[in-house]
Amino acid sequence: MKQRGLLPCGITYSIWMQSCGSLNDLEGLEKVIDEMGKDCEVKTTWNTFSSLAGIYTKAGLYEKAESALRTMEEKMNPNNRDAHHFLISLYVGISKASEVERVWESLKKARPEVNNMSYLFMFNYRENMITSLYVIETV
Repeated sequence: MKQRGLLPCGITYSIWMQSCGSLNDLEGLEKVIDEMGKDCEVKTTWNTFSSLAGIYTKAGLYEKAESALRTMEEKMNPNNRDAHHFLISLYVGISKASEVERVWESLKKARPEVNNMSYLFMFNYRENMITSLYVIETV
């Protein structure tokens, strides 16, 4: 793209990030993040940082994942139910129970009419926590 004078957009950066993540190329991922930060034309969204947190979680870099999740929260609309669902799932992935509960309370405050999907996310989270505790006790 650069050879042809084409500038990357948010979607291009996202695909590039996912590609680096799939290849476990964390050095390449950092390069993409740096380039995105320098590119004034690109507007990052909560989706960008959700993807980034997922990549870091898969790589076992939980502190970086948590940092990406904090940025994700800053970028998202507090009334966005889907963003809350992603946050819950990603915080479960890095075993941050207190953050899961905090995001759940935030969702209920922002959207008092909690729907079945939201309850399903929390049910799955709590089921996974019980399973994890059972495995620890039996080992």
